Amino acid sequence: MEEEFNVLDIDLEGSKLLEASAGTGKTYSVALLVLRLILEKEIPIEKILMVTFTIPAVAELETRIRKIVRLAFRHASGKLIDEARIRDVVGIPSPGKAVLLKKAMQSLDSLSVMTIHSFCHGFITNNPFEASHSFETELMTDT
Repeated sequence: MEEEFNVLDIDLEGSKLLEASAGTGKTYSVALLVLRLILEKEIPIEKILMVTFTIPAVAELETRIRKIVRLAFRHASGKLIDEARIRDVVGIPSPGKAVLLKKAMQSLDSLSVMTIHSFCHGFITNNPFEASHSFETELMTDT
């Protein structure tokens, strides 16, 4: 039996697999999970890796995370926002939360959202010894 997914209740430890049909809010949920990791686990945004399938999915997730972090910072700073889910994740505004979110906003250019292919290519290129791979690996497109 599949259990109901609630972004506010899901345990932040270990790996998670989120599967759902198109248009069900997966991207929004992942962005809210990133927000929870920043606030609850105090993980810097540049230390969070997200891997997805397509380049458009990467762009959508990056855009969504940027928007949510900025809105969360506004709420944590005591300003009004319309997004109830973001307010729920942030909770009561506080200077400590605002500091964490300000750091996240300042690090948004270090956001790591990648396709599976770009992640694997980057790993092999940057860690050829650990990957037991040639130091001169070249990515070739499918012919």
